[in-house]
Amino acid sequence: MADAHVTENSSSSEIPTTEQSNPSSNEREASIILNGIQRNYQSRKPKWWRQLSGKATKGQRRCMAEMQSHRLKTPAYREFFQFDHIFGRADPTVGVEIGFGSGHNLLCLAQKYPDIYWIGSEIHKPGLGKVYLKIKEGIRRKALWTGYTIYREELDPAFGGSHPENVNEKDEWIDTNEPLEHHPYSNLRLCGDGVKILPYLDEATVDLFLVTFPDPFPKEHQQRWRIFQTSTVKEMRRALKQNGKLFLATDDERCFQWAQDVVDRVNAESECFARLLACPPRQEWLPCVSQYELQGWAEGRETNTICWEAIG
Repeated sequence: MADAHVTENSSSSEIPTTEQSNPSSNEREASIILNGIQRNYQSRKPKWWRQLSGKATKGQRRCMAEMQSHRLKTPAYREFFQFDHIFGRADPTVGVEIGFGSGHNLLCLAQKYPDIYWIGSEIHKPGLGKVYLKIKEGIRRKALWTGYTIYREELDPAFGGSHPENVNEKDEWIDTNEPLEHHPYSNLRLCGDGVKILPYLDEATVDLFLVTFPDPFPKEHQQRWRIFQTSTVKEMRRALKQNGKLFLATDDERCFQWAQDVVDRVNAESECFARLLACPPRQEWLPCVSQYELQGWAEGRETNTICWEAIG
């Protein structure tokens, strides 16, 4: 399950920018209007939602504390992430996955595109812990984890395929050919709440955003917790380079339509996104099948994908 946050902003309470004074955590609440009703977005999710994934294990918590080299540290107030310093390369190609869940897709992308620098965010601690443990083991082995399930059309019911019962992780690794001064996953950094890092992304520094299977929050009163809100879409557009891409994958029809409506509202103010008529093949940006997606297939839901290009 992916991160699911944020809100539409009012003129008096927006996601922090470099032009605003330093807000407290309570002042970071964003005011939204849904069906004519003024509501406030709480950055802290309801208790029932926070309990869905359980707690990180003791080993995961220890690993998260140890692996500071792969933690994306929030910069000081009024400052932005300096990717050239973080990744050690001038003007790096940067991809951000908001809500990576179990992390299979993120780890596969880090291996598939070693010249792209990846930021993965996940609000649920067990998901973060699993990825940190794999990075730690990869560094020890000098290898990359390959125990995920690669997407193939013969697995997808939408193409008449027959999906497996599960996508259990396998203990499979492939040796790297990296120089000794590098280590596996040197192109990967992790953080928690993906929406909270958006204000710290400088203009035109990100090449692509991936929002993969966000929590749809299907009930009307839960709409304020959905990732796609005008405020977050505007922030992602600000951070995207010209012709950068925003990808969405979801098996929830309401979430799929909601996201399109939000982008349409943002474009109505100032056209900044163009929907690609043909979404790039998912093998290029969503190469793995997760247990979450598999469950959706088993329940008769199809995966919908869409891509917008930054324009204007």
